[in-house]
Amino acid sequence: GQDILGKIEHQMLQNGSESWINTSRLILRNERGEAIGTMGISRDVSELHRSKQTLAHEREFLNTIINSIQDGIFVKDADSRYLLSNESHARSIGANSPQEVIGKFTSDFLSDNYTQAAIDQDNEILNSDSSDPITHQLLCELKNGERKLFRCTKRQISIGNEKEKGMLGILYQLDTETNTSYKI
Repeated sequence: GQDILGKIEHQMLQNGSESWINTSRLILRNERGEAIGTMGISRDVSELHRSKQTLAHEREFLNTIINSIQDGIFVKDADSRYLLSNESHARSIGANSPQEVIGKFTSDFLSDNYTQAAIDQDNEILNSDSSDPITHQLLCELKNGERKLFRCTKRQISIGNEKEKGMLGILYQLDTETNTSYKI
């Protein structure tokens, strides 16, 4: 008794292959509103479905690789908003997971006294005409009061379309006493 619009249906064909169909079916009614038939349109979307599955698999694979890296990795947009954070980066700035970082800013994780220096470094990268990496060393105080020394290599990247600037960063935590790297 109801129309079906844009329903994706899985079909197993007699030859053993499978397909995915986008189906819409409408009830045809006469002038009294009584059902007198149906009308439908189906479109094979198998290739689109397979492409989405492949993309999802590749995204999961890339996330596994990024989260396996011991160094902190992050990506920010032109407003310095986090678009990506791996687990090491999230932990290093006081978050419990990358999901707690995405969509937030440096100021959400550093104390007010240390935020501006980090923002200035981001702006140096984002406003540069070069995509050459720049390495900074920065003593930071997290919102929880913990102080950490980082060496961070950042470079400008294109995100979304080619005209939209962003930034890729790799964060190394340094021992504040010896100024040497150690695993985050």
